[in-house]
Amino acid sequence: IAKEYPQQNLIAIGKVDCDSDNAIATKYHVNKYPTLKLFRHGIMTKREYRGARQVDAFFDFIRKQIESSITKLSTPSDLITLDLKKRYIVGHFDDENSENYKTFSKVASLLRDECNFVASSN
Repeated sequence: IAKEYPQQNLIAIGKVDCDSDNAIATKYHVNKYPTLKLFRHGIMTKREYRGARQVDAFFDFIRKQIESSITKLSTPSDLITLDLKKRYIVGHFDDENSENYKTFSKVASLLRDECNFVASSN
């Protein structure tokens, strides 16, 4: 993964022996091995990896988690194409480099499993 994503601080992977460090297993509710826990911005996500226990499957999961959780709209009329059966949080920003957009992006990352995020900008 590090070779595929060389950007510093994008991914950190750790290995813990929960048999010898039971406090960590208890704190993070680890009860089967191997377990892959995902943290975003230092916060453990609600969902943990439930897929196949194979390296390729782990990598596929991580690749999907790295993708942006924001769907970008080209024009306001693109809102019409959204599936009304899903939940959305919609943001419009003057600039994608703004602090507001950065906050929106962080929230979208943390809540990506809860709802869909869409954004447009000038």
